[in-house]
Amino acid sequence: MSDFFGALPVRSQRQVVVTGLGIVCALGSGLEHVWQRLTGGSCGIATLQEESLPEDQRAGFDVDQNFQAGMIPATVLRQALEDLPHLQKTRQTSPCVAFAEIAAAQALQGARWAPTEDRDRDASGVVMGSGLAFTAELATAGMLQAQGTMRRLSPHFVPRVLGNTAAGHVSMRHGLRGPNLAPACAGAAGAQALCDAFRLVRDGTADVMVAGGSDSCLDVVSFEAYSRAVSLHNKTASSAASSQQQVEWPLGQGASVLVLEELEHARTRRAHIYAQILGCSSLGPSMAVAAPSSWAPADQAEAAALEDAGLSQKDIALYFSSHPTRYVEDLWSQQDHSLAKHSINNSCNGVHSWCCRSIGSLACNPSSAGPQSANGKPC
Repeated sequence: MSDFFGALPVRSQRQVVVTGLGIVCALGSGLEHVWQRLTGGSCGIATLQEESLPEDQRAGFDVDQNFQAGMIPATVLRQALEDLPHLQKTRQTSPCVAFAEIAAAQALQGARWAPTEDRDRDASGVVMGSGLAFTAELATAGMLQAQGTMRRLSPHFVPRVLGNTAAGHVSMRHGLRGPNLAPACAGAAGAQALCDAFRLVRDGTADVMVAGGSDSCLDVVSFEAYSRAVSLHNKTASSAASSQQQVEWPLGQGASVLVLEELEHARTRRAHIYAQILGCSSLGPSMAVAAPSSWAPADQAEAAALEDAGLSQKDIALYFSSHPTRYVEDLWSQQDHSLAKHSINNSCNGVHSWCCRSIGSLACNPSSAGPQSANGKPC
C-alpha cells in the first residue's frame, strides 16, 4: 500500500501527564480535604436517610431496610455550589451533572487552564462517563404517567437524562470545543473516560482533555434494584456448591475529574504535573456481571496495558483495584497493605488497566481493619 500511495507519514506518540484533579464525594469536596480524610481512615458510607431521597419518592422508602450509601452531605454540597451559582438557579440540571461541573471546575482551576483563544478551545475537550445517573428522573416520569398527569412532565426532561449531558455542560461552561464523549459502561465508565481521553491526547487529536466520571444513584429504584441483585448474588454464594463470598453493595453519588495534557504543552505553560500516564487497556470480560468466576481478564488487561506502555511487570510497584464487590473485600481481609508488584484497575462491566508514573512519592497507612464508615462498620 505504501508503494501505491507513496511514503506514509510516521506519527510519533505524544506523552500524556495529569495537571489537574477535582473531586466531590461523600468524604467532602476538594482534593486536599478528601485526601486527608481518606488517608486518615474516614469513610462516607452511612445509613440512608429519607431526606436524602427525591421528595416525590420518599413515600415509597422503607426505613427498616437500612440501605447503606455514600451520600454527599448537604452542607458540603451547598458550599461546593457557592462558586457555581448557575447550578442553583436552574431546575434543568440533574445531580449527576452538578457533581461533574463541581469536580471539573476544581480540576481546571488546579491545572490553571482557562482557554480563551480559538485554537486552545478547539484543542481542549471533555470525556465524562456515568453508569446509573438518571434513574430518579426516569422514576419520576413513570410515576407521572401512572397517575395520568404527564402534563406535569418538565420540558427539561430530555436534557436531564441524556447520557452526554454532563460532558456537554462541562464543555459549554468552560468553552471547550474539542472532542466531547460520554462512555456509559456501568462501573467502568469513569475508567473508560480516562482511557479515551488519554488516547485522544497521545494521538494528537487534542492537547488538553477534561476526563472523569459522575453519578448519582440515591433513589428508590436504584436501591431496590441493587438490593435484589445483591440478594440474588448472596443466595448463590451461600449455596454449598459456591465458593463466592457474600457482599454488600452500597450505592452513592459524586464525581472525580482529571485534566490530561500533552507533556510539552504542560511544560510550556509551567503547569504542575501530578503524574504521567504511560498506557492503558480496556477489555470485555465476557462473564457474569456481579460475580466474576475468574480474574484472567484482569491479568489480560494488565498485560495489554503494560505492552501499550512498553513496560513489564517488574517495572510496576503499585496495585490498585476498583472492583465494587468481591475483590476489594478480599484485599482488605488479607490485612496486607504492602504495595504489590503489579498494577491493575478492574470493573464489573469491563476490565481496565493503567500504567501511571507518579511525580514524587505517594503512600498511605490504613489501619489493619480497613477504613471505617460513619456508623462504625467496615467500609
